Amino acid sequence: MSLSTLAPMLQFVLAERSWPMTPRLERLAACLPPIPCAGMEFSLLDEGAVDLQQRIRSPREIDQLARFLEPATGLSEHSWSCVRQFCATMHVGGDIEELWLELDDVAVNSAPPVSAFVRLAAGLPATAYPSVVGDVLDAFGCRSPAAQSATLARCLDACANVARISHVGLMLSRPGAPLCIIVDDLPADMMSSFLEHTGWPGSAAALERHFDTLFTHVDRVRLAMSFGDVVRPSLGVECFVGTPGAAERRWGNLLDALVDQGVCAAPLRDRVMSWPAVLTPASVQRAWPSPLVVNALARSVTEVGSIECRISHVKLTYEDGRVPRAKAYLGFVEVWQNLARDACAPTLRARTVHPPRTLGEAIDAAVQCLLAARVQTGWWLDYDGFLEGVSDEWVTAYVAHAVHEVGGVGATRAAERAWRLLAGRSREGWGWNYGQPADADSTTWALHLAARLGLAESPRAREALAFLQRHVRSDGVATYVRDHYAAWSRGTSATVSPGWFDAHDCVTAASAACKGIGDAPLQSLRDTQCANGSWASYWWPQHSYATAHAVDAFERRGAPGDHGRIDLACDWAALSLDAALALPADALTSSFDVSLALRTLTVRPEGNGPRIAATVGRLLECQKDDGSWPGSAVLTVRTAAGHDVSAQDTRRTFTTATVLRALHRVDLLERDARNGMLEISSE
Repeated sequence: MSLSTLAPMLQFVLAERSWPMTPRLERLAACLPPIPCAGMEFSLLDEGAVDLQQRIRSPREIDQLARFLEPATGLSEHSWSCVRQFCATMHVGGDIEELWLELDDVAVNSAPPVSAFVRLAAGLPATAYPSVVGDVLDAFGCRSPAAQSATLARCLDACANVARISHVGLMLSRPGAPLCIIVDDLPADMMSSFLEHTGWPGSAAALERHFDTLFTHVDRVRLAMSFGDVVRPSLGVECFVGTPGAAERRWGNLLDALVDQGVCAAPLRDRVMSWPAVLTPASVQRAWPSPLVVNALARSVTEVGSIECRISHVKLTYEDGRVPRAKAYLGFVEVWQNLARDACAPTLRARTVHPPRTLGEAIDAAVQCLLAARVQTGWWLDYDGFLEGVSDEWVTAYVAHAVHEVGGVGATRAAERAWRLLAGRSREGWGWNYGQPADADSTTWALHLAARLGLAESPRAREALAFLQRHVRSDGVATYVRDHYAAWSRGTSATVSPGWFDAHDCVTAASAACKGIGDAPLQSLRDTQCANGSWASYWWPQHSYATAHAVDAFERRGAPGDHGRIDLACDWAALSLDAALALPADALTSSFDVSLALRTLTVRPEGNGPRIAATVGRLLECQKDDGSWPGSAVLTVRTAAGHDVSAQDTRRTFTTATVLRALHRVDLLERDARNGMLEISSE
């Protein structure tokens, strides 16, 4: 096994991940240079062929590949010639980001078939596609015949102002070098019309039904289309979950669904889920590969290298209405961290709009920001960093409810899509994400969303309400029910804090406004209000969340005797806002808590006009250029050991949705000028 090929490096990584290095896979790896970024492609249904890919990104790696191809490499002469011509012609950078080579596993003792995929720059305008794609084809010496060029032109035209071409692929070892394009950033609700525009011969309506099920478990998809003189009926749908480099447990949700559909074998599902890892020289059992040692010697002493083993994507291939074929794409890449730079990097304050927007402009900008923050399939995600994965169900329900409350065509469509995604999850309620047990708080916000959409009586919502009612106790609403948590999490309820199964005012307050929940949550809130007028939160370090939603519940469903409780809570909110406004203009640390106190105070606006106006002005000063507010919705998660772990909405969606709801409430007050309140100026 030559050290000058990819084979030793691949063998090292596979051994560290307890994967077999087959002779056929070793033969493929011997055809590629020792560039530390490679991937494997294999069927999820049965053991068999494993194709091998390698990424070539930098000019230095292009030169390395070209030098590697000088001697005989095991590739066919034609494939070698095409790749070598590309290396001599194309510049990686600018319009071209990287080159992927794919070698197919074949049982026969012959040169492996070769395909090449060129990644186009993300910012490339659609008008440039024809010339850039033509340049790529010329670089490989594979200019298309007229009929294929016409089909390609129609596909490129379909992408204009709708999607983008991420990759152009050529099957170099096949006669005529059949062409493939990969389409990215296509809105989920436009896939059928896009496919019809391209002339794809399959049933777009039938495929859309598959998408409705598929999208409940994925964040993003790409379409892989191949064609000769016409678009071929085989269509690949590449599914992505999370971000590269993260050990994203939500992959298990998709793979479990594929197992249920009979297109993925359970052992292969487990193999995929066991792949992600970070390998360092200190953590591995074997000697660090020689090419990586050489790479390290050429870099600064402050840089530390590692190998990240990642799940790239899962590809489903649809054709002629048959059961789709599923493949997994896994890989590894060398990454570098500069310890000196990262340790000394200053914390930069986000630039905000100067002068601030008006109230109406700020609301519009926030709505557009939240709509843009959705992943392609329609989910909102936030709270990265947990081993359990980011939150999708809880965050999506909360944010969708907020944007629908403000209204507008785009907001309504986004909220409706969010409900379809949530309703497509096959369980009683909803939770942090589908991999975690359903909880009362997430279910509450999904039910609030259903109510806003007029779907509170739908079978899915009624089922969820029954689930929520099982969390209601005499002392409030529990976040989790122990038996349900243990069943869904396969008995791991003993590894979390016992407090998770108690009643919590923050969850009780949000649930108390649900139609059909009964009077017990409101009664428990009457018993737990603090002397200063607030309600304490379990999952939040401050009282603002529980207080704002308790006041909302009393305002909507309370009795006349609850007016005093509302007044007392508003007095607490006024004091909280006074404390925040007393800080310097650039020292407002939590737009989240301030906006919740503001929302509370808008229930009793009489005499609070100047205070409300000043708070609105401060929030508008903090709004970022993109319409968001810096993430400050900090959760406090108690561990089984009794420690508190903080988590922040790093994507800023939860904070922005919360501020949006408060500003919308103020906007309604301004427009209606109800209760004789002084007009609030946001100028």
